[in-house]
Amino acid sequence: MDSGLGLYRHTFRVPSRWDGRRVFLRFEGVQYGFDAWVNGQSIGSWASSYNPSTFDITDVVKPGAKNLLAVQVTTRSKGFDFDENDCWALSASTAMSNCFPRRKLIWRTTLSRAL
Repeated sequence: MDSGLGLYRHTFRVPSRWDGRRVFLRFEGVQYGFDAWVNGQSIGSWASSYNPSTFDITDVVKPGAKNLLAVQVTTRSKGFDFDENDCWALSASTAMSNCFPRRKLIWRTTLSRAL
């Protein structure tokens, strides 16, 4: 299987009233591995396909302002050789992504496969 790479960008706003609260970004599932950035700052990576992952973005998000989420998805994450033996061998975000303070939801989006 050739190495696949998907690049995604999404702008979002966090309410000003969230200033001073912990803010989290949750991915419900991304096919294969990914690295993520908010406002140009790395927030982490994940290599467990289809499993949820949550990142604390409090220190990089700007409440009341426009923020930029960038995600790089790859087919060559840890353990990819196991997954390439089935029909799911394309990189993509497969589920919703959420941004929330504690338990409140601010936005939900689906990142689709890049063309």
